[in-house]
Amino acid sequence: MNLMVFDVGGTEIKYCVMNESLERKLAGSRPTPLDTQEHFFSIVKEIFDEVVLGFESLNGEKIHGVAMSLPGFIDSKKGRNNGGGFMIYNQGKSIGPELSELLGVPVHLANDGKCAAYAEFSVGSLQGTTNSAVYICGTGVGGGLIIDGKLMCGPHYTAGEYSFMRTGFEGWGQLDYSLGYTGGSRGLLIRYFREAGLPDDTKMNGKELFELINSGDELANKVLNDYARHVAMAIFNIHALLDLEKVAIGGGISRQPILLDKIRENLQDLFERNIYDAMLPRPEIVACKYGNDANMIGAYMFYQNEMHE
Repeated sequence: MNLMVFDVGGTEIKYCVMNESLERKLAGSRPTPLDTQEHFFSIVKEIFDEVVLGFESLNGEKIHGVAMSLPGFIDSKKGRNNGGGFMIYNQGKSIGPELSELLGVPVHLANDGKCAAYAEFSVGSLQGTTNSAVYICGTGVGGGLIIDGKLMCGPHYTAGEYSFMRTGFEGWGQLDYSLGYTGGSRGLLIRYFREAGLPDDTKMNGKELFELINSGDELANKVLNDYARHVAMAIFNIHALLDLEKVAIGGGISRQPILLDKIRENLQDLFERNIYDAMLPRPEIVACKYGNDANMIGAYMFYQNEMHE
């Protein structure tokens, strides 16, 4: 089955055509519109029409539907975002049925972190686990939990929403103290800017920061270690509740081996701080097998399984 797959992130909308072999064709990306739902729908239709025309003319095959990964408390059955996510204009609104009518094909939606967890558990680095998790270092933080061998969604579709975890009581009412703002790639950059005395809107991306880190820049490496400790603390707390075997780290910056090394080092240190924590089993920290493609693969697999129940 050929599906058009979208992965809607905080910076860009990635897309491709995918088949049962999980091969990606005609892949590309566009900036994510952050103003209105109408603008978002128009961009999705523009991409869809362009890719469908190219795919069908080149391959002589049809695209049978759309699988979409996106942030928020996604009710996949109804195609609705019940809240959450940075795309304010989608919160509390229906998306799937409207897009299906607009595009003329079935549309299935799923939360981005849950897509990544589903992909990694089914065919990736979390295969064979009973309890495991993904931690996605995107622009913000994506998450997904596998509990008792099944993807956990929750009655309100909020299971695995690490972004809402707080990092301190003193700033409880401030979003700057939520993991979603501090625990993703944007949080890493902001941490560096503030340590370096630079404004938060400094033009630098994660790749440029890791060039500094890998070149041995002292401040950049200090910031990375502080950030990795921040992530390790979140993983420690999630693990203490759920007894995880593995945690798979994803997102663009997860391709940097030094990041995973620092998370592992800091997590080990946290476990060894006192004799009580040392009694806990240790989860294995691994990289997502599918990296940035995990959301898209999970979205495809969700469509296949849920649209044919």
